[in-house]
Amino acid sequence: AKTMAPHLLPARMLRSPLSNRQCKQLGKFELLFYQKRSIVIRRLAAPTQPISLNGAQNYFSTKYQYRSISAEPFSGGKNCIAKGSKAGSYSNGVPSTKSFNVKETQNESMDVFEVLENIQSASLYNQGNNNKASRKQKDHWDIRFCREAVRNYQTALEQWGENKETDLENDLVSEPVVIQAFSALLRCNWPPKQLSQRVRDIEKVIGAIGKTPLTDELSFKLLESNAKAGNVGRTLSLLDLRKSYPAQYPREFLLSLQAIQSASLELKKNRNVFLGDARQPSIDNPTRFLDAILVNMHQRNVPLEPSFAAKLLKCFACSGRSGKALHAHYKIVVTQPSKESPEGTKPKITMKWTRPPPFYKIPSQISQDQLIRMPGHKDQLTKYEWECREDYWSRPLDAAFSFCDSLQHGVGGYDPIELDIEGWNAMIKICCHRGAIWRALQIFRETIPKKNLEPDVKSYLFLLQALARLGDVPTMRGLWDKLLIEQTPLNPYIIEAMIDGFLNKGNVAGSITLCQDVWNQERVQPPYTTHLKILEFALANDYLYEAKRHVYVLQQIWISIGEVHPKLSKPALSHLFEYFGHRLTEDDLLTEFQDLQSRNH
Repeated sequence: AKTMAPHLLPARMLRSPLSNRQCKQLGKFELLFYQKRSIVIRRLAAPTQPISLNGAQNYFSTKYQYRSISAEPFSGGKNCIAKGSKAGSYSNGVPSTKSFNVKETQNESMDVFEVLENIQSASLYNQGNNNKASRKQKDHWDIRFCREAVRNYQTALEQWGENKETDLENDLVSEPVVIQAFSALLRCNWPPKQLSQRVRDIEKVIGAIGKTPLTDELSFKLLESNAKAGNVGRTLSLLDLRKSYPAQYPREFLLSLQAIQSASLELKKNRNVFLGDARQPSIDNPTRFLDAILVNMHQRNVPLEPSFAAKLLKCFACSGRSGKALHAHYKIVVTQPSKESPEGTKPKITMKWTRPPPFYKIPSQISQDQLIRMPGHKDQLTKYEWECREDYWSRPLDAAFSFCDSLQHGVGGYDPIELDIEGWNAMIKICCHRGAIWRALQIFRETIPKKNLEPDVKSYLFLLQALARLGDVPTMRGLWDKLLIEQTPLNPYIIEAMIDGFLNKGNVAGSITLCQDVWNQERVQPPYTTHLKILEFALANDYLYEAKRHVYVLQQIWISIGEVHPKLSKPALSHLFEYFGHRLTEDDLLTEFQDLQSRNH
C-alpha cells in the first residue's frame, strides 16, 4: 500500500491484512484512479515470486474491485472526464466506470477443505474456543479471521460457478455449510450497509448455482441475515415464504422489526434535519412494513400481545430526531496562539453560547391555553393544536398516532387491544423525537392516568431527555420533583438527562451540586461520559474552581466505591486539564484518592 500513494488510499485500505510476503508477490503497482470503492492500478514491475491468489489478490478482488492496466503510459486521471460525454465515460484511454467493477477470475483454485474448515470455525462462538476464560473476554473473537473466511468462501463459490469442473465443491453449497457461512457472516462485525451488500452477493452466487434446497432452518438463517443487514424488502419476502413452516414466535417477527431498525440506522446517524420530515427517505415512515408484518402474523395464527405492539410502535422512533426536537446551544471556538506567544503555547479552547431556542419550543415559556402564531402562518392556535395540525407537523408523527389508534380498534384482522405502559412510553418517545413536546406531556398527564396506568422511569426519561435538548430547566424541575415524590427508582440516565439540561443553560455549578446530592442520597451516579462533560464545560468557560470542585466530588465517589474508573483516573484528569491550558496539581487531590489510585494501578 505504501507504493500506491498512501495519501490517496482510504484508511481501511491501509489496514489490510496483507503480509509483507503477499505484498511482494503482488509486485509494484501505481495508483492511477481512485473513486469511492473502485481502484485502477498499473503494474510497474513483475512480482518477485509466483503469485499466490489464496490471500492477497482474494482480498483486493472482494474488498476493492479493480482492473489491472498494462504498463503502457497514457494521460488521464481523476480530472480526465471528457466534456460533453455522459456521466461515467472517460477519454484519453481511461476505461469507463463499468470496467472498474470488473473482477478478475483467479487462475489458481481455492483449497476447498481449508475454506470449509475456516467457515465452520468462524461460525462458532469465539471460533470454537468455548472455555470459561474466552467467554468472559471478547479478545478471543477474531473479527479479521471471520471476514477472511467469508471472503474466501465467496471467492471459492465464484470460481466454482465459473468452472464447475469437479463435484468436490458440492459441499460448498450444501445446506449446513451455507447456514454456517451466513452465521460466520453475522460475526464479521460489519455495519448494516456493508453487511447488506455481502449478504446479497453471497445469495446471488448460491442462487446462480442452484443446488441448495431452501429448508426451514436455512430460510430462518437467511431471514436473520437480511434483517440484521437492513434488507427490509428481502426480509418481508422471506417472512412471506415461511408461511409453510411453523412460526418461531416471537423471534421470527422481532427479526422483521430488526430489519426496519437496521435500515434506519444510516438515517439516524446522518439525518439532515434541514430537509424537513416530508423530504426524508421512505424508511422514516415504516407503516406499510408494519402492516405487512401484522398481516403475516394473523395469517399464521400468531397472537398479538401488548408487549409486541409496543415494539411495533418503537419502529417509528428509530430513525433519529427531527430539527424541531433539537437546538444548538453552543459552539466550540479554537483560538490559535499569536506570533508573539512563546513556543509551545497550545491553542485556547473556549465555548461560545448561541441564541436560545424560540419561545414556542419551550413549554415553560407558554401556557397550555395561550394562543400563538407560528412562523409562516396567520392562524393563532395553542401549541398543542399546532402539533395536532396535519398541514404543519410531520407525517410520520401522524402515521404513528394513526397506527396506534388502529391497534386499539383492531388492525390486520386482530381484535382491539389495550396498550400497556410500554406502548404509551413508545408514543411519548415518538413525540419527543419529532419535537411534539405538548403531545408527549398530554399523554403523560392525561392519557396514561385515564388508562389506569402508572408512569414508570422510562416515561420520565424520555421527557427529561427531550426537555434537556431544549434547555427547559423549569419544566424539568417539575418532573424531577414529581419523580421523587412518587419514589420512582433512579438510574444513571435520569441523572444524565438532568445534568444535560443544566449544562445546556450554562449552569455548571448546579450540575455539580446535583451530581453530588444524588450520590450522597441515592448512591446513583451518571455515566462517566457525563463527568467528563461537566469538566469540559467548566474548563471551556474558565470555571477552573468549579472543575476542581467536581474533581473533589469524583474523589469522594471513587473512595466510597473503592475503585477508580480508568477514564477518570489521575493521569486522565491531568491530561484533560492540560488540554484546556490548566494544571491539576497534587494539592487538588486527596491522599486517600492517591492511595486508592496506586493500589488499583
